[in-house]
Amino acid sequence: MRRAGYQVVSYRVFARKYRPQTFAEVVGQEHITRTLANAVREDRVAQAYMFVGPRGIGKTSTARILAKALNCVQGPTPEPCSKCDACFEIAEGRCLDVIEIDSGVTQVAHELMGLRRDTGIRTFNEDARTFLARQPDREYELVFGDAFNDYSVPYHLTTREFNERVRAWLTDDGLYIVNLIDGPRRDFVRAYVNTLRQSFAHVYVAPSIPSWRDSPRVTFVVLATNRPLDLAALQEVDGGDGDALLARQILAPGTVDEILAEGRAVLLTDRYAPVDQMLAPVVRDEGARPLADGSGGGTASP
Repeated sequence: MRRAGYQVVSYRVFARKYRPQTFAEVVGQEHITRTLANAVREDRVAQAYMFVGPRGIGKTSTARILAKALNCVQGPTPEPCSKCDACFEIAEGRCLDVIEIDSGVTQVAHELMGLRRDTGIRTFNEDARTFLARQPDREYELVFGDAFNDYSVPYHLTTREFNERVRAWLTDDGLYIVNLIDGPRRDFVRAYVNTLRQSFAHVYVAPSIPSWRDSPRVTFVVLATNRPLDLAALQEVDGGDGDALLARQILAPGTVDEILAEGRAVLLTDRYAPVDQMLAPVVRDEGARPLADGSGGGTASP
């Protein structure tokens, strides 16, 4: 099946592909899953459960299964159907009523971002699209998106409509920074930059490595703003290690234009955002697109 030049590819990251979907599929925790299944069956579910233990024993998987058991359209049931909307959204990690709070991420934030334990920073555990749909009650100088640095990309956060919501929360000179991955074909980064340009006057791209043109997988830092950046000032940004990496790696505007001209620059919208298809060549470790395929420049939308 093809649409607008992209082959539809079904891909899921390894951990999600093989994650147990029922209590019966959880291995090595029969005493836990049996207790939970009986609690659901007998309508004796406790107010809260705490899953504790080392990494990899099934804490998150079991919690998701319990959430499915309680929210399944056929439930509450110890054997969720895994087919209804509730089960599907919980399994995919995009149910707004089931939120995974990763304590490991919180620990890293404290250690690497210099956040004190008693920090006054407020956190909101909800989908960014839902949060930004509110009427802005303040303006921010920086919005940082850190959801695109793996193969499983929440496409609804890549669209023009979402970018407009981000822009509404920024100051006039505010900065929207996103990190994303792509390969030598650069289909995703090309589409994302093209889409950002519909909402922001200036879009900058900084690959993480000098060999970005040929590497099978590269992390790109994309910066969008309505005021031009003071690129000279970036020389003072070194992350504390004396290396002004961002200033060295940020691409010249002409180079960004060359990337956009390498192929079709898709406009990502709520109606059309084939992100999985764009990243499929990266998953398959494919090289640059052969010149014989007839790809041309320009923008595209459905």
